[in-house]
Amino acid sequence: MTKYQHEGSGVTKMILTRSPLRISIAGGGTDLPGYYEKFGSYFISAAITKFVYVAVHTPFEPRYILKYSKNETCDKLNEINHPIIREVLRSFPSSFPFVEMASMADIPSGTGLGSSGSFGSALILALAELRNLKITKDEIASMACDIEINKLGESVGKQDQYSATFGGLTEYQIGKNGEVVVEPLRLDESFLELFQSSLLLFYTGKSRSASKILMREDLKLRENDREIQNNLHEVQEIAYKIKESLHQKNLEDFGRTMHEHWLKKMARNPLVTYPEINNAYEKALAAGAFGGKIVGAGGGGFLLIVSDQPGRVRQAMKESGFEEVEFRFDYEGTTRIL
Repeated sequence: MTKYQHEGSGVTKMILTRSPLRISIAGGGTDLPGYYEKFGSYFISAAITKFVYVAVHTPFEPRYILKYSKNETCDKLNEINHPIIREVLRSFPSSFPFVEMASMADIPSGTGLGSSGSFGSALILALAELRNLKITKDEIASMACDIEINKLGESVGKQDQYSATFGGLTEYQIGKNGEVVVEPLRLDESFLELFQSSLLLFYTGKSRSASKILMREDLKLRENDREIQNNLHEVQEIAYKIKESLHQKNLEDFGRTMHEHWLKKMARNPLVTYPEINNAYEKALAAGAFGGKIVGAGGGGFLLIVSDQPGRVRQAMKESGFEEVEFRFDYEGTTRIL
């Protein structure tokens, strides 16, 4: 955090920030350190108009007052139970003596839309704004990754933090040294509208810990497991095929390639799915869907379907008991809104 420039000593009474959640489009899994540190990574992610919100201000009482899915009131920083809150506070150049924080979200955590990355990014910006510190999007995303991957040792990649921070339909490349190159995926405007309307998102009704599911993959990657490495090599190639399908405005090819992506994901880790998801997905295909996959680590969360016949797919998903969540792409990323 040594790069941040302090602009003054005044304290704003309250700061409110938000970060979008995301849907992974292609290349998921290659953003794990166990893969990109050996081979690099390429993935495409889309931020959506479902958000995590964070409000912070300096409390009247000298203590940490934290309100998220639980409530915490602590006198010392090391007493804070929430790991991301604790480590974000520790990571600033001059520690916060005390702070009051509240968070809420449009979608609950553990549903595959990258909520922990969104929360971390929103909290970092909120605290920087509270201290009148200049901070770039790249610094926000980099700090959020460092906290989850290095300081907390979570088995997660870099997709969630970067997609939340930068927003948009975006392609990312990670070098073997961990540096991330961010580039908007530029599509023809008329096709972009068609593309958005073809993406249907359904909640499976189950949540899970992404880190626990990804731990198995990350351990195998660090042990140089050839089977999982080869699987992710193929996922990487599929990501480039998906990019080409979008540039060629070929929605059907995109959906079929997304289906290939899902098959590779299931082959890599049997924990990513269960019979109810498989049955619902088969119904979607029978109703005219081109393809789809579980978003995020899997094991529950959201099922993303690609179709030019949304009405038929919606009916099939309704019969499966899966609730649709409508969305658009978000192009702001992590931002202050108050």
